[in-house]
Amino acid sequence: MMSSKNNHFLEELLKHVVCIGGVYKQRDNGKLKGYAYSAFVMSRNENVFLVTAGHCLASLKDAIEHQQIEIVSCNLIDYVHPQAVHKLSLPFRLSEHEYAMMDKDGIDIGIVKLNQLEQQSLIANKIQPFSVNSLSFSQEDEFCFIGIIGFPDEYIKLTNGNVQFLPTLSPVVKVDFEDVAKKYKFPIMSCKLIDNQQPQSLEGVSGGPVFAFKEQEGKFIYEIIGIQSEWLRESRIAIITPFQTVIEFIKENRDVESK
Repeated sequence: MMSSKNNHFLEELLKHVVCIGGVYKQRDNGKLKGYAYSAFVMSRNENVFLVTAGHCLASLKDAIEHQQIEIVSCNLIDYVHPQAVHKLSLPFRLSEHEYAMMDKDGIDIGIVKLNQLEQQSLIANKIQPFSVNSLSFSQEDEFCFIGIIGFPDEYIKLTNGNVQFLPTLSPVVKVDFEDVAKKYKFPIMSCKLIDNQQPQSLEGVSGGPVFAFKEQEGKFIYEIIGIQSEWLRESRIAIITPFQTVIEFIKENRDVESK
């Protein structure tokens, strides 16, 4: 299980984290299941964006447009952190938002421009967006701890029609996985889930932010270094889109911001 130190880190980081989640009906047997797409929030030029993996947005879009599954509910969940004022979720309809996504050659990014009501709800519930303009990046050798935050499938529970989401901070170590890196045109990061840690799988964590900690003047400070993209179950390797790539993607999709 997570150590007390990891729990402290998780509580601190959750103020940046949200998810798109709800209930869907399985077409083969009619059973209801809960789902969650991990995400976090960023701001740029007075706009606020939900940021996740591109394949997560594509999955949600295809499910809605092609009715691959019957979505019973879809909500923006912003109350998973300890300082949340309320636990009311907002109905979320992707078709009513400006968004952009890509899942190709190592770039796995999806951004959604949130409307005023959603932004106000986030602020009221103590969510703190990252500011694109204020981010800086440290050298990798300065990091003393790396973790991925998300909502693993194995921890999603559905009770009497209500979905329970359990965010986790999964400790990982950076590894050089050249065989995987060769598959991608653009740079990626590869990290390995530490053995004997919970959860057992990162299924459902795609789109979650990857944080790195370093010690400075006796205090731990953190920064965001990427988005969880792909999970290689057998090798327990997480493929991560570096955050510099995320920033460039946001800047290049100015049409989402301007509309």
